[in-house]
Amino acid sequence: MANIISAVRSPSNTYGGSFREVPPADLLAQVYKEAVSKSGISPSEFFEALAGWGIQTSEAPNIARVSWLLAKFPKEVPAMSFQGKNSGGLWALLDAIRKVKFEKRPVLVGAVDVPSTSPYLLKTVRFGVKGGHTVSHDPVEEFMEGYIEWNEYLAKDFSREDLDDYAIRSNRKAFMALRQGKLKVQIVPIKYQKKVPGRGKMEEVVSDDRTIDPALSPSRTSKAKPLIDGGKLTKFTLSQKADGAAAFVLGDDGGLVEIVSYSFGAGKPEEIFETASRIVDDALKKAGNPEISIFEVEDHSSAIGLWAESKFGKDKVNVYGGLLAFGYTLSAAPMMSLVRLIYALKETGKEFGMLIGLGVEGEAFAFVVRKS
Repeated sequence: MANIISAVRSPSNTYGGSFREVPPADLLAQVYKEAVSKSGISPSEFFEALAGWGIQTSEAPNIARVSWLLAKFPKEVPAMSFQGKNSGGLWALLDAIRKVKFEKRPVLVGAVDVPSTSPYLLKTVRFGVKGGHTVSHDPVEEFMEGYIEWNEYLAKDFSREDLDDYAIRSNRKAFMALRQGKLKVQIVPIKYQKKVPGRGKMEEVVSDDRTIDPALSPSRTSKAKPLIDGGKLTKFTLSQKADGAAAFVLGDDGGLVEIVSYSFGAGKPEEIFETASRIVDDALKKAGNPEISIFEVEDHSSAIGLWAESKFGKDKVNVYGGLLAFGYTLSAAPMMSLVRLIYALKETGKEFGMLIGLGVEGEAFAFVVRKS
C-alpha cells in the first residue's frame, strides 16, 4: 500500500512553554527538513508535501506550503493542508497513502499544532464596534470545553481510582523510556530565538519531551479537583494542551514500516468505543487478521486508555506512555503517536502494530503497520 521511509517528531512541549516563541510553520519546517534528510530522498523528487493542523491562522493558511518553503525546498513541489482540530493530520496521512499508491512517488506528510501561539478572535470588529467594547474569543478553550465534556462522559463506567492509576502508569512508562534513551531517536531538536532582556535574541534548543510528570503519585492524583462539578476527570487524567509536530516520508518500498491497511469511520461522539471497535475490526480484516503486538491509542483521557487496555491487553497499549504523558497536541497528537509506535516496533523487534485515532466529533481511524 505505502511504506513509511522516515518518521520524526518534535519534543512534546508544555502549553505556554518554550514553543510559544516558535511560529507553527517554523516548527513544522524543522521536522519536515529532518524527515526528508533521514529518508535520503532529494526534495526535488517529491510528488507533494501535505500537513494537518487544527489551529489554522491567516499567517500561514496553507501551512504545508509555507513550511516546505521555509525548509528551503524546491518551490516547484506543490503542497496542501488539512484542517481539523483532532484529525487533520490523519486526513493528510490518508491522502499521502493514496497518492503514493497511484503516483509511485514519495510524499512528505506532517502535522503541527502550537496552542501556545493560538490567536484570540474578535468576531464583531470588522464593521466597527458599538458601545466602545467587544468580546474576544479563545477558539482553543471553546473547543476544550466540549473536549472535557466528551471525555467525562466516556469516564462514567470507570472508577476514580482506576482513572488515576492509568495516568500514573502512563507517565511512569514515558519517563522510563526517556531515561533509557528510547525517545531520543524519534526527536528532532527544535531551535528557536529566545528574547533575553538586555542581551537581545539568543538561540535555544529543546531536545527532550517536557510534558512528562515522573513524580505523579496516588497522593497527588487523589487530591486533584474534578474538572467538572461531580465529575471524575482531573488535570491528571485528561490530556492537557501541548505543542508539537511530526513528519513522515512515504514511498512505495523500503523504510521503517509498511502501512498494511487502514480503516476510518464515524458515529455518535458518545458511542466512540463502539465506532472504534468496528473500525479496528475492519482494519484487521483488511490486513489478514495479523496478531498485533503494540497498540498506540490516542488516549485523550484515562477512560480511553482503560477501554483500550480492557480490549487489547494492558501490556500492549501505549508501551512508551500515551497522551497523559505527552500532552494533547491537537491535530499533531495521533501523528506523534505514530512516530512512537514505529520506534516501539523497531526497539522491541515486534512485527505488527496498530495506531488508533479517536476524535471528539465521533471519528475513528485505525492503521495496521508492519515492521520492514
